[in-house]
Amino acid sequence: MQFYGFLPRVFLGALFGYLYLYSGSLLYPILAHIFNNGLTVIVIYLSNQGIIDFDLESTDTVSYPAAILGLLVLIVGFFYFKKNQSTERCTVGSRYLRIKTKFEQR
Repeated sequence: MQFYGFLPRVFLGALFGYLYLYSGSLLYPILAHIFNNGLTVIVIYLSNQGIIDFDLESTDTVSYPAAILGLLVLIVGFFYFKKNQSTERCTVGSRYLRIKTKFEQR
């Protein structure tokens, strides 16, 4: 495994896990994984065709505006997703916490 690829993979795994946690469905993490892999395949294909200049092995050149824009889109999308999800899953969790605190009070 590449050293510079470790943290992005951990981050993606956590992101997919949180998508599952907040949605309660495997559909959203699967779709996000397909999107991530599809985007990578498209970028590598366009690079091989000479349409864009991209080096997969290079770690020294990072487009900071693109990275910041991507991070902002990720954060906004994550909060939008979390806000629009059903609160039923959170209610079940809070019921469990209330039951637990009732038992602890005895």
